[in-house]
Amino acid sequence: MLPSSLNQEDWIIASNQVKPSGNYVILELTPATWYKCRITAHNNAGTSVAEYEIATLALTGVPQPPKIEVISTATNKIDVQVKPTTADDTTPILGYTLYYKPDFSNWKSVTLSASISKYRLTDLRCGSNYKIYATAFNKIGTSEPSHITNTSTMGMEPIIPEIEEFIEVSTMAITFHLNAWDDGGCPIHYFVIEYRERNQEDWIIASNQVKPSGNYVILELTPATWYKCRITAHNNAGTSVAEYEIATLALTGAPQPPKIEVISTATNKIDVQMKPTTTDNTTPILGYTLHYKPDFSDWESVTLSASISNCSLTDLQCGSHYKIYATAFNKIGTSEPSHITNTSTMGMEPIIPEIEEFIEVSSMAITFHLNAWDDGGCPIHYFVIEYRERNQEDWIMASTQVKPLGNYVILELTPTTWYKCRITAHNNAGTSVAEYEIATLAVTGAPQPPKIEVISTATNKIDVQVKPTTADDTTAILGYTLYYKPDFSDWESVTLSASISKYSLTDLQCGSHYKIYATAYNKIGTGEPSRITNISTMGIKSEAPEWDQFIAVSTKFIILDLNAWGDGGCPINYFVIEQKKRHQKDWTMESSPMRPSGYYKIFNLTPNTKYQLRISAYNNVGSTVATYKIKTLALTW
Repeated sequence: MLPSSLNQEDWIIASNQVKPSGNYVILELTPATWYKCRITAHNNAGTSVAEYEIATLALTGVPQPPKIEVISTATNKIDVQVKPTTADDTTPILGYTLYYKPDFSNWKSVTLSASISKYRLTDLRCGSNYKIYATAFNKIGTSEPSHITNTSTMGMEPIIPEIEEFIEVSTMAITFHLNAWDDGGCPIHYFVIEYRERNQEDWIIASNQVKPSGNYVILELTPATWYKCRITAHNNAGTSVAEYEIATLALTGAPQPPKIEVISTATNKIDVQMKPTTTDNTTPILGYTLHYKPDFSDWESVTLSASISNCSLTDLQCGSHYKIYATAFNKIGTSEPSHITNTSTMGMEPIIPEIEEFIEVSSMAITFHLNAWDDGGCPIHYFVIEYRERNQEDWIMASTQVKPLGNYVILELTPTTWYKCRITAHNNAGTSVAEYEIATLAVTGAPQPPKIEVISTATNKIDVQVKPTTADDTTAILGYTLYYKPDFSDWESVTLSASISKYSLTDLQCGSHYKIYATAYNKIGTGEPSRITNISTMGIKSEAPEWDQFIAVSTKFIILDLNAWGDGGCPINYFVIEQKKRHQKDWTMESSPMRPSGYYKIFNLTPNTKYQLRISAYNNVGSTVATYKIKTLALTW
């Protein structure tokens, strides 16, 4: 059990061995002070941790908690009005203490005389959330704290500018006009500027402390080259990151960017045509450089003479997306890059076959006919084959490198047993994963699959009848194995003698869907599984009560009668209770998941105020969420 004052960081251990009965009291606390309490309960099933935020009461005769109101906010200030809840001529208020803090920081306070009802909190962080509360004091003592008010100073993260306003490009330099950034109302402290050539991976840090005014220039760049630039702007409200992709200009007299056109594609090649944008007899084009890359890989290039207008890019990845652009060069220099062309080689991921074409089953083996897979136009490199019994969790790896031809056989399996098989096929276009559920065959002479019938259901049990399909006097049935499972869980089984034809599956989950099947066995072996029967235990989601059956309202608290909820036939496991004032956006959780019976009180509400309650009730079937509107009663004097 750990108490801590709200404005302190360190927890105080009241006791680490509290017996689980009776009461426990923490003494010698400060009146009218907010505390946090953390209680950890331990049993064999595990540990539960609860945290509560509560205020000690004020001394008798001290003022009521004051009213606090935010009048206005700016980027670095908040104007607050503090006034008494009631007039008290006997023990007049001498003053107020105003507490405030931003998120992730400590509380600060300022003391005001009773004659000062309005106060300006200054030197605050721009664009930050603040919590504010106050206490009033007289000659007897200090009041309880007021409700905490949440507000924010104005401002937001820097606003990213358009590339046209921000960046200016020449042949060998990029200029950043830093004044193009909007500071979002909070002054920008500094920029971090990075860049790299588009076909490189590593970023170059131009500067990590660029002042937020004027221009910044990156020099000594390569003409007619694509670059990526990353600019990070920092202010008190946060960080904004912008990325731009730009090309430096070509040298004067260099050719215009060429035209590029994809003529055709195949599984491993792309045919491209290039031609000049304009005819230039003075400085004729000497050749082209064709740049290309698949996704998630580096740029490659090939240089062609001007007499070659068509080029086949070969040895490409099948079924892959490619980017292509070109530059032209003459004796003066290289042109700017052409527009990037996006295209793809032909082909797709492997196509999953039907189970009948792919899998052959015997009593103790499964054979996979790998040629049943269609490669999608891109040769399959290899298969990964895994399997497991249906009632097991862990997969068994048969092989991680199965060649894509012929057959693959899994041996030494158990007859009349359900298996799951997972086959992953890999080619250049991607990966295809197929899962199959199959049963090995029975040994010759084993019984036929039995008949299974559901007789009745209840909230936690299912009554089942199992009987043979045919009479077999030669190899009499010795018994049955009954398999059952709820959704999203593992198979369980029970073995019955042949004399027991009816059986009750008990201790089941209420309101849940179950699958059931059975096998029969004799002295020769176990038969094949029966068909799976689908059935559900009884029960529905919990039922929300009417307002007047559930809620009792007072001035500063409400009482909830949790017994008013209908459990739908499945016991309620726990409730989650939330509340908020009607005009607020965020909900406040009243407690961690709590016991599903009795009464629950919500304290510290404001009189004559509209609230909304959101109650979530959970049972095995699911959750029911109900919202109620309430208004606390007005104070009467």
